[in-house]
Amino acid sequence: MHLEWLNEQIDRYLIPASIVALAFITLCSFYNLSLQLNNLIKVEGKVQSIKIEEEIRSKGSTTHNLFVYLKTGDRFKVMDDELFDQYRQTIVSKVNSGDQVTIYRRTSLQTIFGLGTSNLIYQMEHNGKVLMPLSVMKTNFRGISIFSFLALLILIPIQMGRRKKRAKAEKKKFKRRKKPIDKNI
Repeated sequence: MHLEWLNEQIDRYLIPASIVALAFITLCSFYNLSLQLNNLIKVEGKVQSIKIEEEIRSKGSTTHNLFVYLKTGDRFKVMDDELFDQYRQTIVSKVNSGDQVTIYRRTSLQTIFGLGTSNLIYQMEHNGKVLMPLSVMKTNFRGISIFSFLALLILIPIQMGRRKKRAKAEKKKFKRRKKPIDKNI
């Protein structure tokens, strides 16, 4: 009885919610893949400081985030994925306090459609050289979109099969419950 109830909850809520979430993530990733430099906000300014800040995540794990603080008071973050390690090291080694940088970031509206925050660095330039190209962010979102799309391609047929199976089981139950009609009444 409990197993039947659990299967029903999975069919009714868990798998459909997962499909909706994965579809949203896939669409957002594809949206991020379409962004070009001319779609982003260009922020120019002098660096006040560059800091690596430790963030404690759930279950005690930690991550080290790299933030670039401009003298205007703006704070920008470099993605904390392994894909960005090389670029974080380049930024730390080449950019000093007082240096002029150009940072490209998303608008607030773009963050709604693309997930994330508006202070995330999409491209960073220093002395006319690109320290972190936009293509790195696109590589990251390409991976997310492929993973989420493949997960959708797996989950949708599973859900359809489970629904079909449950419908057949319900039909059998209904047939067993039918009582013969007494025609003498």
